[in-house]
Amino acid sequence: MNLLVAPLIAGDDVIGTVNLDFAEPERLVSQDDLRLLETIVVQTGTAIQKNRLFERIEQSESNLRALFSAMEDVVLVITREGRYDQIAPTNPALLVRPPKELLGRTFHEILPKAVADRFLEKTLQALETSEKVQFEYDLPVGEHVFWFLASVTKMDEDRVFWVARDITERKKAEETIRRRNEYLAASAEIGRLVTSTLDLNTIFARTVNLINERFGFYHAAIFIVEETGFNAVLKEATGAAGKEMKKREHSLSLDGTSVVGKVTSEGVSVVVNDTTKDTLIHKPNPLLPETRAEAAIPLRIGTRIIGAIDIQSKTANVFTEDDISVLQTLADQIAVAIDNARSFELSQQAVMDMRELDRLKSQFLANMSHELRTPLNSIIGFSRVILKGIDGPVTELMQQDLTAIYNSGQHLLGLINDILDLAKIEAGKMELAFDEVNISDLANSVLSTMTGLIKDKPIQMKKVIEPNLPTVRADAIRVRQVMINLLSNAAKFTEEGEITVSVGLHSGPGGPGEVVVSVSDTGPGISKADQDKLFLPFSQVDASPTRKTGGTGLGLSICQQLINMHGGRIWVESEMGKGSTFHFTLPLFHKESDAHLDGNKVLLAIDDDMQVIGLYERYLQPQGYHVIPLTDPGRAVERVKQVKPFAVTLDIMMPGIDGWMVLEKLKSDPDTRNTPVIVCSIIEEYEKGFNLGAADYLVKPILEEDLVNSLDRLNADGSIREVLVIDDNRDDLRLLGKMLNDDGRYKAVLAEGGRSGWNLISSGNPPHAIILDLFMPDVNGFQILERLQADRRLRDIPVIVISGMDISSDQRKQLDEFGQRILTKGSFNEKELLTSIQRALDRIQAKKNSGV
Repeated sequence: MNLLVAPLIAGDDVIGTVNLDFAEPERLVSQDDLRLLETIVVQTGTAIQKNRLFERIEQSESNLRALFSAMEDVVLVITREGRYDQIAPTNPALLVRPPKELLGRTFHEILPKAVADRFLEKTLQALETSEKVQFEYDLPVGEHVFWFLASVTKMDEDRVFWVARDITERKKAEETIRRRNEYLAASAEIGRLVTSTLDLNTIFARTVNLINERFGFYHAAIFIVEETGFNAVLKEATGAAGKEMKKREHSLSLDGTSVVGKVTSEGVSVVVNDTTKDTLIHKPNPLLPETRAEAAIPLRIGTRIIGAIDIQSKTANVFTEDDISVLQTLADQIAVAIDNARSFELSQQAVMDMRELDRLKSQFLANMSHELRTPLNSIIGFSRVILKGIDGPVTELMQQDLTAIYNSGQHLLGLINDILDLAKIEAGKMELAFDEVNISDLANSVLSTMTGLIKDKPIQMKKVIEPNLPTVRADAIRVRQVMINLLSNAAKFTEEGEITVSVGLHSGPGGPGEVVVSVSDTGPGISKADQDKLFLPFSQVDASPTRKTGGTGLGLSICQQLINMHGGRIWVESEMGKGSTFHFTLPLFHKESDAHLDGNKVLLAIDDDMQVIGLYERYLQPQGYHVIPLTDPGRAVERVKQVKPFAVTLDIMMPGIDGWMVLEKLKSDPDTRNTPVIVCSIIEEYEKGFNLGAADYLVKPILEEDLVNSLDRLNADGSIREVLVIDDNRDDLRLLGKMLNDDGRYKAVLAEGGRSGWNLISSGNPPHAIILDLFMPDVNGFQILERLQADRRLRDIPVIVISGMDISSDQRKQLDEFGQRILTKGSFNEKELLTSIQRALDRIQAKKNSGV
């Protein structure tokens, strides 16, 4: 048997063999047989190879189809002209049109021009740079807008692959985060601004205006539940519609018939995102015709619903759950601010009521004390006349009776005087006449008159007074009253032993020296528990009906308040069985008018509040000024003459004599009229201030030399030329204008009335100086001064204030109202006030340095 084997070759590989078996054993294989076998082998190998390749191609196409069907991206082939050349069957739902409508057409035939231009630009960029180009774009597909991230890569010289991935959800998430961040930032800002005030109307106005402004809504309003609990009343709203609704006193019932009514009755937020589809709860307002969505947020304090914030938009479906969550947080802050403001108003009203009660009580006590003193003076006086025998001889029995009447009258008069003093102190009417007092002489005088207190007791009166004591700053009558009270108490409670009066010099807690007066006795002493109530009014150590000593319990309380008014201290040291010692201190007298005239800048601060003067001292002393306090405005002219200060700061709102009266006196006296005065007013309760900034003050009738001299004092560097005169009186305007123009150095610009004057000031070309009348019917001088101080560009313009100073009761009321207006509108804090005073002092220094 013959066998022929040939290799089966595909390319360079042997993939098998072809075997030929001959039946004839003797047969020889010829060359023709070999050539035939080779042909068969080659054809068979080629066929096998093609079959394998076909199977692979089919598998590859199957895999590719599976891959495309699994892809979510849009895969395109785009030509250089921006033509859709091929579209992979990936996600046709994301195509702007079906594939058959896109193939063969260009961007500009399918898309808006701006979009098509951008797409073609990116296609050419990928072809020219051969680099991947990525960018984001949005396209409307059907009824929705989708966002895509496109990756464009070069395929050949004229085509690119365009793969667009749907990133809509990511963009929505980013937009949600961005919107939430904006809402949170706006909410925080609104919360900060709203909670920075305690005025309810300001809170309401700021809330609606800031919500409208920061969030860009169509309308915002705030409703508050009235006390009856039946209606939610509109307190503030934005725009012309809001004004009209407030005018109509708009309110809504607390029920489900309106968005606000449902919120305020149930305490949960209500959202109507499409007002055209929900007409049951949303009630169209003819004043707000463009509303397409409405949301109301409850104002909650714990479980209480105090109102609601109503927000309306021109766009439907604008309110998201996230938005409402942020707005609810803001509403909670606003509710707290409203509740705080209400509490503050109630506390302020309570304080005012208490002050009024105190005032009525003090007034009643003072009136009754005066009514009682008149008959008592007669009783005491006439009994004294009879005791002296002026009306004839008296028997011994009559003398005993009259002496009892006289002593009882004196005792009752002392009690009434104590009540009167307390009433004066509590009403703020107690005035002290401070002067230089020799404390040694005063102590000796009191001791000489008090020896009669112990003439019937085995008590020795001693004194220990240091020699050469300095004088003190005090009201001699009131200090004498304190010493007599302490000595009377010592004599009253000491049965035997000694009473010692000591006067010495000691270092005060703040550094400068002070005089200490002590009254010691050898009486029974006072327990620690009783010492705590010793200085309380109407309080006594022994308050029982069986006590040995009488009295009202007011003496030590009055002593404490009198010493405090002197700037001193009073206290007691005592032990049971070892007697008691009462101490009080008085400040030393300083001759400031002589100590600071050479070179130093002396400032006389006139204010009824020592805390305010202390504020000036802390700020101005480091600047080289020496501040001299004056709490008694009635002594202003006297002190200015004594001290000859560099300048005077003057409070306006002071009890008794107000600042305007002080100004009148200063400017009416030839020795003090040229002293610069900085008019100030501080409202202590709110830590707000207002500095009128008047550089001078002239009193009508005004003489020509007064007016010109006042301007000359301001015009140290010759920069003042144009002077604006503001007055509502035409005759005064003409007179002042003539005075200035006739001088030749000043050009007068006349403005009739405050409104006209302010228009000239704010026109962009302000004057060099201003002469201003205070009392005008339209815009008064106070308002102009306030506006000048509020504008940094105008606050340094020197102002000379003029007034007739004939202040009627209506004008005085206007001053009070102006002070209240400063209280609620004030934008100057403590530092700004003092800085303003510093600027005024610097201007005065410049004038003095120039020799004017």
